[in-house]
Amino acid sequence: MDRRTFLKSSAILSIYFTLPLNLKAKSTNSFSNSYFSLNQNPELFSWLKFLNNGIIIVKTGKVELGQGIKTSLTQIAAEELNVGFNNITIISGDTKLTPDEMYTAGSFSIEHSGTAIKHAAAFAMDIILNEASKYFNENKRLLICEEGFIYPKISPNKKKAYIELLGNSEKIYHLNINKQIKTKNSNNYTIVGKNIQKLEGEKLTKGQECFIHDIYKENLLYARVIRPHCYFNTINFTNFNAIIAKFPTIKLIKNKFFLAAISENEEVQAPSYYP
Repeated sequence: MDRRTFLKSSAILSIYFTLPLNLKAKSTNSFSNSYFSLNQNPELFSWLKFLNNGIIIVKTGKVELGQGIKTSLTQIAAEELNVGFNNITIISGDTKLTPDEMYTAGSFSIEHSGTAIKHAAAFAMDIILNEASKYFNENKRLLICEEGFIYPKISPNKKKAYIELLGNSEKIYHLNINKQIKTKNSNNYTIVGKNIQKLEGEKLTKGQECFIHDIYKENLLYARVIRPHCYFNTINFTNFNAIIAKFPTIKLIKNKFFLAAISENEEVQAPSYYP
């Protein structure tokens, strides 16, 4: 057999074996996967918190850049939880309270955060309905959920609030969200897809503080992270006094391998990368 004939007969085989064996495993954790944020933050507390006053806290690692993401995510949560738009308070981009969803870019906010919040809400509703079924001794399918309350279809006056059914137990918040729980059918949507005024709309039109770059506070300092050339680089020099002498208006902040410069001047003059 000559080389040409051999290559023709083996082409399909060679292509097959050059595909990585763990391709499927990688794709489920890739940033382009819809479940990326949920896979990275699987516990319920990462996304939701029910308060005694009927307000439901929704948390997202994505931030508002004028694209209306806070409004859209609030609609998704309210829809799935069967509460009014105003019953949702959304916390966005607070690194102490919200899930790590990496960056806000590439039109992934709805795909990542929206998917996670939708499934978190459906999971929470399933827990609440199970508790309500026990309390009312009624089949879940015969219970009505609206405006943060549940009641049997045959007894609309016997209402129970979500928070009452959940109790004060923190255990549920540490449960991993079951993605197999069915979410609401889009044919039954009453909030998603409707025109709603943006949460930041009034501030935006009046030129008030909306975004982080709008905020100015007295005695505000400016900062610049001094980034390594690549991941896992280390700071292997100790002569910070030389840098301070060269840039007397800045102060260096060092925490292990994190290095940043702060200054009263917006144009922080400091090296961009580790020396």
